[in-house]
Amino acid sequence: MESFVMCCPLCEILITVKVQDCAEGREFPCPICGKNISFKYTPEELEKLMELAKNNQERALRRQFPLAFGDV
Repeated sequence: MESFVMCCPLCEILITVKVQDCAEGREFPCPICGKNISFKYTPEELEKLMELAKNNQERALRRQFPLAFGDV
């Protein structure tokens, strides 16, 4: 996983943030409100976020395509 979909803390729009940007705490402008924002996470926090995102994605795919997972 190379990026997360996160919420801008200022305007609350969903934006795509690269994992590397989160690890390094880089600042970047929000594409909607233009304010500089940054997300800074430790390696442990990033690992948890990636696991959570992976589980959420799998859950969404299971709901959309239950036959592919043998859930029917």
